[in-house]
Formats: sequence, structure tokens, C-alpha cells
Amino acid sequence: MTDHVILIPGMMCSQQLWAKVEDPLRRHARIHHAVLERNSIASIANNILASAPPEFTIVGLSLGGIVAIHLAMLAPHRITGMALLSTNARAPRPDQLRAWCESATRLDHGGSAVSEQRRLLEDLTSERSRTADPTLSARVLAMAEHIGTEGLRTQLAAQASRIDYRDALRGVRCPSLVLAGEDDALCGVSTMREIAAHLPDSTFAIIPGSGHLIPMERPTDIVGLLAQWLANITNSMPPESAGATSSKLLSYSVP
Repeated sequence: MTDHVILIPGMMCSQQLWAKVEDPLRRHARIHHAVLERNSIASIANNILASAPPEFTIVGLSLGGIVAIHLAMLAPHRITGMALLSTNARAPRPDQLRAWCESATRLDHGGSAVSEQRRLLEDLTSERSRTADPTLSARVLAMAEHIGTEGLRTQLAAQASRIDYRDALRGVRCPSLVLAGEDDALCGVSTMREIAAHLPDSTFAIIPGSGHLIPMERPTDIVGLLAQWLANITNSMPPESAGATSSKLLSYSVP
């Protein structure tokens, strides 16, 4: 069993992203929360390392997943495992860069993190999840309110600092878990499969019915998968060849 797990949220997400996941995971590890309070991926990663335990497992969603990848590059000797949820290892597309600039402009003219989050609601969660949980959208907006306008400005700058990490993924030596939401409109299944294919020792699973914010939409499913994976980490052996990849599909069905 790993001793320490650091949870890294996505853009406009607070630690409430993990609210229904955190307590069950405490039976398997000591839980720590990271924040996205620097204006580049590299500076966020360095900030986490400065206060992190000597060795730890990282679990990151979306922007937090990108930070997790950077951490695995920066301090591979300290990372015992890496779980990536709803993220993207590619550099930003031109349309994404434009969208983030437009978001910053709206903030300059009186917009708020909540109003920006509201624009994304249908992309952040699946219709099935919103139907099943009428409180979901309000909880997603509450996270944006917690982050605030200046927090969002900082996170937009961090998004723009992203690079293409796909080649770097091949050098990650720790066991990795890659989770995709079946209905994720932002980081779809094919995007997550690509990440898993680049990692030398990865396990890949699709979460049925979930959109982008998997821990909020399917917390029970995430707890089961993470707990199973964390329990297996200490028994995991790195691939014998530095160039080898071993991507496993984890069969997982929701009752």
C-alpha cells in the first residue's frame, strides 16, 4: 500500500472535486490536496514538490493530470504511481488558446469564474449524470466560486504553458492508471487511450455514463478502481525493457 496520495484538481475545481472519494481512500493511503495557484505547469509542479512527502502517488484530473505528468518527469524518483483522469498530453490547440484568451478578456470586463464555469457546464458533466444528480451543476459552480476570478486568471495562464508530453510519457517508469469518462466531451476516450498507449506500465478503464468530472459523477466507481490499483502498486514491477509498453485494459462494469 502506498503511504501518501496527492490529489490534484482540474481548472476551476476545488478540493470538493474529491469530496465523495477522499474519505473511502483514506483507508488505503494518507490523502493530501494540491492547489493550482501558480501561472505555469512547471511552477505548479515545483510548488507541490516543495511540500510533498519524500515519496507519493499522484492522482490528477484534467489540468491536474497535466501537472501530474510534469511531476513524473521532474521527480521520477519520488513518484510511486500516477493516476490520470480526463486529461490531455498534447499541447494546446489554437482554438483552445483563443478560448482561454477570450475567457480572460471577459474576466477583464467584469466576468467571473462562475460565469465562465456556467458556459462549460454541459461539457463538464454528462447529461446522464446531471439527470441522476440534480445537485451536480450547483456543486460544480460552487467550486468555481471558491476559485474566484484571480484564481481563474492564474489557471488560464497555466493552461497556456502546456507542452506536448506524449514522448515524455514513454519515460514514466511508475505504474499508471488512466481513466476515461465514456461521455467526456473535453478529453474523450480516444484521447485517454492515446495516453495509456504511451505509458510503459499503464492500466486503462472507461467509466460508463461519466463526463469530464468523473470523481463527482461516479465517485463509487472511482473509489473502487483507485483502491484496487493502489493495493496493487507495491506488487508492480517495471517493464524489463526501457522501450517496452504494457497497457492493460481493466474490465469494469457498473451494476
